[in-house]
Amino acid sequence: MKAIKKIVLYSNFRLKVILPSYGYNAIILSREKVADSKVWILE
Repeated sequence: MKAIKKIVLYSNFRLKVILPSYGYNAIILSREKVADSKVWILE
């Protein structure tokens, strides 16, 4: 997926998503959203 540059495991079972359009900023996904996000990314 071109919109996502990198996905990194973050503390306490969260995910840190780095997007090219956000520069050095990142999006932190909560534990509750991680499972749904993985399903969405793999589709």
